[in-house]
Amino acid sequence: MSRERTTERITARLRDLSWPTAKELAADLHMKDNTVRGYLNQLVVDGVIERQVDETVHSPTQMGANRYRVRDVPLGPAEPTTEGLCKQCAESVFGDELRYLKAWVGDAAKTDHLDEEALQHYTDEATCDRCGGRRWG
Repeated sequence: MSRERTTERITARLRDLSWPTAKELAADLHMKDNTVRGYLNQLVVDGVIERQVDETVHSPTQMGANRYRVRDVPLGPAEPTTEGLCKQCAESVFGDELRYLKAWVGDAAKTDHLDEEALQHYTDEATCDRCGGRRWG
C-alpha cells in the first residue's frame, strides 16, 4: 500500500473514532503501533490532526498516552522559524510542540556572527524569545 493511501486510510478512520490512541487506531486498522504512530506524527506536523495527552491511559513512562482527532480546519505545514520558544509558547503559536520542533531551524541565523565567548553566553541563556521562560534547544 502506498504512503498516500495509508495516510488517507488513517485519516478517514480518525474521523470515525473518538480520540483514539495510536495503539487503539493501529489495532482497528490491523497495523503495527509504531507504523501508525509515525503517520500520526507526520499528520500532526502537517496540521491535519491534533493530539492531546490522556493521563488516565496506562503507559510505560507513567505520563499517559496521546489521543488524536482530525482538525475541523487543517492548519497546513508550519513555516520554518529561528524563534526559540518554551513549550507553552510553541503550543500557542504552532498548535503543537511537535509542529514547532519540526519547523525550528535552529539558532544558526542568530549565532553565525558571534565569537566563541558570546556563543557560549547565548547558549547558557537559552530563554524563550516570546515570554522569557526556559526554552528547548
